[in-house]
Amino acid sequence: MATLRDRHWFYLRHRKLFVAAWAFAAVPLAYLIFFHVDRQVRTDDIVLCLIGVVYFLLIHGSRSNPAHSRLFPAWFPKELVVGFLFAIATAVPAWARLHFPIASLMPHRIILLAATFAFGAICWLNCVAIQVWEDAEADQEVVHTILSGTRPENSAPLSPHGLTHYLGRHLIVFTGVVGILGLALTIVFAGTQFDSLFGSVAISAGLFIGLVRHSHRFSALSLRIAADAALLTPLLFAVIVC
Repeated sequence: MATLRDRHWFYLRHRKLFVAAWAFAAVPLAYLIFFHVDRQVRTDDIVLCLIGVVYFLLIHGSRSNPAHSRLFPAWFPKELVVGFLFAIATAVPAWARLHFPIASLMPHRIILLAATFAFGAICWLNCVAIQVWEDAEADQEVVHTILSGTRPENSAPLSPHGLTHYLGRHLIVFTGVVGILGLALTIVFAGTQFDSLFGSVAISAGLFIGLVRHSHRFSALSLRIAADAALLTPLLFAVIVC
């Protein structure tokens, strides 16, 4: 319990409301999935869903800290799994629509794979940044406890390990690499209908650089909200197209 962050406590306090909302939404969603979604999309999404279920069972199925379990040792980058699993799930409908001969659609498949990788990278960056910022705030609360003799409601010196810890220490470099990737792909596919996909990643990375450089001015909650908002850059291109 001591390792929970504000976002965890929020859902814990309001779990009954969220479970009720989920149950209410599940009925129409199930109807749409089984009667109005393309079979290939449904099959691919079910596979991804099962992968996600297995992941959550392995992460949360043990009472011990998952970072110390044999299945997920300290170096395991769960932020990477979350980021890329989310990116792959968003790409499934587009991928399933490519029903024509592979040879004629190879350029489109390559572009979609590149877009999925770029989007997965920015989602991975989002998860790493949030983890690092929340843990840094928790560490500050622990220091406050030591100096003042009081006990914060929710704190634990739980720093990320392995790859996440390394990327957190070099967050500005990680952000720059993702931004360069998005910018390079934007230039490669400039003038096509796909350049906006990679341009969105490049712009999001630019926003993240600003957040990283000024992260000391904001709380972890504000940074988390801003980090999620930084992924809404495709709306800029949607407005331009409209």
